[in-house]
Amino acid sequence: IRVVDQEDQGPEFITVPSVTRVAEDALPGTPVLKVKAIDGDRGVNQRIVYSLNPAAGQQFAIDDKDGTVYLLEKLDREDAQVTNGAFILSITAREDSPLGSSVTTEVTVIVLDVNDQLPTFRDQGTGLYRAEIDENSPDNTPVTFVDSDLMKPQVFDYDQGTNGTFTLEIECDEDLFDISPSLVVNEAVFSIRVKNHLLLDYESLQGVINCTVTATEIAAPLASNSIKVQITIHDLNDNLPQFHIEPNSYQFRIAENSPPGTVIGYVKAVDADSGQLGSQGIRYSLLAGGSMIDVLDVDPVSGLLSVGPGAGLLD
Repeated sequence: IRVVDQEDQGPEFITVPSVTRVAEDALPGTPVLKVKAIDGDRGVNQRIVYSLNPAAGQQFAIDDKDGTVYLLEKLDREDAQVTNGAFILSITAREDSPLGSSVTTEVTVIVLDVNDQLPTFRDQGTGLYRAEIDENSPDNTPVTFVDSDLMKPQVFDYDQGTNGTFTLEIECDEDLFDISPSLVVNEAVFSIRVKNHLLLDYESLQGVINCTVTATEIAAPLASNSIKVQITIHDLNDNLPQFHIEPNSYQFRIAENSPPGTVIGYVKAVDADSGQLGSQGIRYSLLAGGSMIDVLDVDPVSGLLSVGPGAGLLD
């Protein structure tokens, strides 16, 4: 008795690589893996047609005749579609017959990292961070970043392992600041701190110092990225007013019996601090108890010295 096979069995996969790897810079058309299925009916042996689940996206395609999966476009391991650095592909083998039986299997494609990402700053594309600090701040005092809610002092490189590791350095007009951390893996919030408080002087720096922060990868090709940081130095009232004369005394002549209001001359002082902390905030007065306090008068703002109400004493 010879048993004649009837079409009652679906296809079976006989070659399925459960895990395969492909570099993220592989070119379109690169073969990734190959599967093979046969008809479960031994005596019928229908042709098998292969297809990919549409959820595989636009990156992969499959040859429907021989089961070779290949790239349609270049991959990006850092793309949000790549879950944990891998794709899960669902492959279906279907019999080319009226019955149309099919079977589905899954394979994992691990995307191998390539050093194709630059360290990037979260600066909203402005190319500039702005920060501020008071003059004379002690060593290790951090600067305060302006608009830090929008332009966060963060830097990142989402390449994997060594490819995503980089150093941070800062260069300023003066050797004033340090940056930390100096070594970053993938992502970090960085801070800029005072290195030499003796140089942090508003008057000598003219209120602003310009710096450049550079992130440099430690893996070839040692790519780097830089951003400008403009740090505003806030003035403090740390300078005394100085009379603008050498030696520190004035010589005036005035006729005796000059009436009240007669102009004698001007005194002038300057203060290296800015605005109201400096020369704009200077006020002049006569010291109480002085022998001439009733004879002289001084304008508190201009420093005009004139004969006072006690002019009769000017004898």
